[in-house]
Amino acid sequence: MAEYPRLSKAVYLLLVALFLFSFVSKAGINIFSGLAYLCSVVLLWRLGLRSLRDYPWWVLFLIPVLIGIPLAALTEAGGIYEIGQYLTRFKFFILPIAIILVARNKNASMGLLVAVWVSALIATLYGFSQSEQRVLGGFEGFHFILRNADMLVIVILTLIVFLFDEHFRQQYGNWFWVLFLSLLLLSAGLLMSAARGAWLGCFLGMVVFSLLFYRRFLIIIAIAIVASLFFLGESEFIHEAKSIFDFSANFSNNARLQLWQAGWDFSQKQFWFGAGYSQVEPLFLDHFFSQSVSYQQQYALAVLFPWDFHNSYLQILVEWGAVFFGIFMLCGAVLLVNLYRSIHRTMKENCAVVKAAVVVSFGYLPIQFFHNELYGYGTVIYLLLLTVALSAKTWGSSEQGLQSSEIDAA
Repeated sequence: MAEYPRLSKAVYLLLVALFLFSFVSKAGINIFSGLAYLCSVVLLWRLGLRSLRDYPWWVLFLIPVLIGIPLAALTEAGGIYEIGQYLTRFKFFILPIAIILVARNKNASMGLLVAVWVSALIATLYGFSQSEQRVLGGFEGFHFILRNADMLVIVILTLIVFLFDEHFRQQYGNWFWVLFLSLLLLSAGLLMSAARGAWLGCFLGMVVFSLLFYRRFLIIIAIAIVASLFFLGESEFIHEAKSIFDFSANFSNNARLQLWQAGWDFSQKQFWFGAGYSQVEPLFLDHFFSQSVSYQQQYALAVLFPWDFHNSYLQILVEWGAVFFGIFMLCGAVLLVNLYRSIHRTMKENCAVVKAAVVVSFGYLPIQFFHNELYGYGTVIYLLLLTVALSAKTWGSSEQGLQSSEIDAA
């Protein structure tokens, strides 16, 4: 991209700004992603698709987005307006294309990850500075609790992988204690959120990290569990952790189970093409109150959240139907297979980010069975990590600084 260095630099700086706002402001994410998209379209128009030839997997992000446009018009809501709603919901899934246009080496890509880390620190420090957030279940940073918690899981698992990767420590050893202390701070924020789905996802990610990459980490997990049980006893924290598996008296668990069943039943009415985003609530309520009295009593909690099924995968199925859901999941599965294979195709000194993306995928994606953030603002940082990891096999082994052909001014 030596032909257009100033435009490339503009896109990169807009992406840095986007990720600096990732934990801080939805408005900031919208503004800077929109500007980055506009500049990226101009850059891609000038460079042509040849600029993406080293990253063939980019089409797996674009295919479901493009196919979903005509399918959105076939939903129960239908029409041009619903296409706009669909694009609003999935606007972040073309972000990887903008990233690979300008962040083509290790230092440029790590710069974007650093922006996310700084944003997480700012939000977490802000949260602990507010007295109302320094209580279990009240910690939310600048976003709402579940979104902030889901995003913290991504950063926490990434830091764990980085800190325990030998090659990463050799390259960034001077940062070890700074990253370690930030890990403790961010972990405290996650614990204070009392977002049990995020807790579970973080735990799953750590177990996968232990089994795939660092077996001795299982000892650390075991020690942490025993220490928690010994020192915290019957504390509110332990009560919240135990309630994850309470399917009888816990309101949150029961509400989700009822929502999932009622949502699945509702999806059968417009199974192939979905209800559309704008009509989910009224159509679901019409469906629910048309059922028998016994059904309404059995799933009474479902009507408390008629627009949000607290399950990203069910939400996509209900809104956009089985055709789109199948394409979306298939492309995602192929991306994840490519990601895992990248471990063996990436230089060892660059492999930490690939391992981090694998571990985060095993943590963040299961969380979305309990939360509805998969195509929300929180996913922008997962898409960044996934894109950087898939790009890592193209990095050189001894880069110093950002390549002038990519982001430096002419």
